Amino acid sequence: MSSQIIDSQRWNIIKTIGHGAHSTVYEVERKFHLNDDFSTKSKQINEKLAIKVANAQENSIYLDAEAELMKILGETKFFCKFIENGIFPDGRSYIVEELLNQTLSQRINSVSGIISLQSSLLIARQCLKIIETFHHAGFVHNDIKPDNFVYRLIQPDYCKEEIVLIDFGLSAISESYQLNSSIFTNVNCVQHNKASRATRYSTYRIHEGNIGTQIDDLGSWLNMSIEFSTGNLPWSHIKDRNIAGEMKKRLSIADVVQQSGADAVFLQLGNIIESESITHIPLDYRPLFDIIDNRLQQLIFNIEPQQIHHISDDDIEMKLIDWDSERKLNEDNKKKGRLKQTKITDIILPTFEKDDDSKIEEEDKSTTKQFKQCGMKQFGQHQGIKRPGSS
Repeated sequence: MSSQIIDSQRWNIIKTIGHGAHSTVYEVERKFHLNDDFSTKSKQINEKLAIKVANAQENSIYLDAEAELMKILGETKFFCKFIENGIFPDGRSYIVEELLNQTLSQRINSVSGIISLQSSLLIARQCLKIIETFHHAGFVHNDIKPDNFVYRLIQPDYCKEEIVLIDFGLSAISESYQLNSSIFTNVNCVQHNKASRATRYSTYRIHEGNIGTQIDDLGSWLNMSIEFSTGNLPWSHIKDRNIAGEMKKRLSIADVVQQSGADAVFLQLGNIIESESITHIPLDYRPLFDIIDNRLQQLIFNIEPQQIHHISDDDIEMKLIDWDSERKLNEDNKKKGRLKQTKITDIILPTFEKDDDSKIEEEDKSTTKQFKQCGMKQFGQHQGIKRPGSS
């Protein structure tokens, strides 16, 4: 963005989108005037964006690292678009980014928390492609879960919904990845004490507090994908963290698939993830895509296993999910007693804290005041911007 637009912008908070352990996300509207090259009149531009604000100064380290990582990832269809970042006078960091639509959790919960195997695999494939791209950039996400995959706002001339990965506050540089660029020296990713709070989807290693790896990201992706089609995992309704951890330690991937009532395709995927062939860096994701594609060909095109042949990514990725049909199917199954109402969420250690409304309202007022005071100056653009108390 040009400095002219930055200086003339005005920010209005519309609503709170989410309140987490380290930050709060708001929907905001940016209003500015842009001069027309062919006219002396200026045109007012209204743009809705999202801003993530650190809850306290000590939480700013997560947002600072996330902002640097977003800059490295660049503008792609797989990740949330970065706009700018900065520091409020009280030392809290913020990130301005594109406004997105529903999370995967919200979308699937809107149809009773369970979707068909075909839709589950279509979504799992999209998420795997995003994770592959993130891993190839040299990072571990450390918090793979449905709440961190979000749909983009649908463009009028584009029929396919895009899913993007968000929330890089717990992300870290992969220790075993060969980093060939000096740009990674600018990423202040702290490996220790950054275990995922999403106990429901994390692997046993992460559950025990170990440093996350790309394999752990894939393990979380598998747990998430199993739950899409079954609505549960063996430990889903266990509120005691220690008991849930013991279950993860004891159960094999075959046990997880069987107890969840999942399709055998997830056992195949789990065996690949746990196999020696995928432990080298960079990981080879092709076997995982092949397993998903083979099963999708059977489901979508009614092709027998012995007749399966390679089809293009576009053939599968352009297959749209009919959410109305998913909802109707679940309603019919519920009437017949075949479906138990379920919700995809992390019931053990929720991502969003349950603060009372008055506290959130006070924080909203405080943030609004900060917007007016600081003028949203860009991070690092002005020399001498320091956090209060810093040397």
